Amino acid sequence: MFGVGSVDNCRPELEPGDTKQGRGRIHWSWSAVTRQRVTKEEKAQRQQWAVAQIDKGVGFSELTSLTAETWGVSRRQARTVVTEAHKEWLDAFNDQDIH
Repeated sequence: MFGVGSVDNCRPELEPGDTKQGRGRIHWSWSAVTRQRVTKEEKAQRQQWAVAQIDKGVGFSELTSLTAETWGVSRRQARTVVTEAHKEWLDAFNDQDIH
């Protein structure tokens, strides 16, 4: 099955009679990794992390990619994290008393 898992969790499986020296055919299998739902604490931690990145000046497209890589989520989930973090950042920025 293609597209399931990643190269990191991919391991070769030898057919009966094959040796580890590469004779015969090697089949690659991907172990299915089931992810649990994110907890409220982890969701808040991701969002606070993203707010800090926005505050540092990281662009939204770059932050989406960085979020997906750092937290191991899809780009769609990462966009949601970045969107919510941006809203929180704007609210905090607008609430500041600027003179």
